[in-house]
Amino acid sequence: MRSEYRLLILWGIVAVLQGCASSGSVRNEEVAAAGHDGDSQVIVVPAPGEESDEEDDLPPGHERSAAIESEKQLKLIRENPSSAIQHSSLTKGVIQRNGLGVFTKINLQVEHADVRLVAGQPVRKGKLNVALLRGRPECNVRVSETDGVLDVVEAPGEARTVQQISGVGKSGRSSVPDAKCHFEIEMELSESAELSVDLKRGSIFLEQWPRSAHLKLGWGEVAVGNAGALVVECGRCTLTGEEIDGPVRFQLESGNVGLAGLSSSVEGQTLGDAVLKWKKVRPKAEVKVVSRAGDAILFFPSGVPLSLELQAPRGDVSSKVGKENHQGVPVSVTAQAGNVRVYRVGKAP
Repeated sequence: MRSEYRLLILWGIVAVLQGCASSGSVRNEEVAAAGHDGDSQVIVVPAPGEESDEEDDLPPGHERSAAIESEKQLKLIRENPSSAIQHSSLTKGVIQRNGLGVFTKINLQVEHADVRLVAGQPVRKGKLNVALLRGRPECNVRVSETDGVLDVVEAPGEARTVQQISGVGKSGRSSVPDAKCHFEIEMELSESAELSVDLKRGSIFLEQWPRSAHLKLGWGEVAVGNAGALVVECGRCTLTGEEIDGPVRFQLESGNVGLAGLSSSVEGQTLGDAVLKWKKVRPKAEVKVVSRAGDAILFFPSGVPLSLELQAPRGDVSSKVGKENHQGVPVSVTAQAGNVRVYRVGKAP
């Protein structure tokens, strides 16, 4: 009897276990079926002692590493907002951005604008103002900040026309872009940044900008004060500046150039007059200037040794620099249809 009683108990236990297993498989099938429904979501929770397959590839402590990395990014954004990704567009024809941080590079690309950029201001945070002076309601400019780079770019898709006007250039005519949108852009920063400006028409005013600047303008005016290395590419425009500490390169299809307070190398070409004045000349500097239809007039400090090569096939050459030094700063000046003048200024040290 005892053995039969024990046997019945064992059969009862087996039946209970089979029932539990059957019940569990039905529940799993119901959950799996629900997962095929587009409005349902399947969440698989591993049983105690089991590990999820999705975590097999994750390194130990990955949750803590991700949290630390997120905290670092938030701290960086708080300390320097320009490291975050931020976007702005014109609202009622205006963009006003305050609290600008320090940038490594600034890119500005607009068809027609009057641009004023000033650095070295006694402010902790800079500001940017963009205003639509003339144009249709769809005229727009987008401003974005990403990883220390500031982009100010005109929104694409605007209808533009180009009007031909009489002018003197390589081909005898000059194109003046007549854009449908005309903007005013002003920026004041505590520190300058590597700069790139590309305009079809307008004006560029740059002041207190020791970092390198590359300025492209189809038609208009460029004025620079207290700047570093400078590159100017221009169609028909006027280039003026003073207190330029870095090397200068300019290429003008048409227009006059007047630069004072130079300190380093100058390489340039224009159709009009070129008047250049150095306050000092670095030992390794080089000068090469070509005027295709105007005069080239250069002023050097007294006492600076110069090695001159002056040419004026259709004009006059006048050099009042005293005795030449063939080991001095190489100076090559050509006026293809004008005159060349070279002077000394100041007293010898």
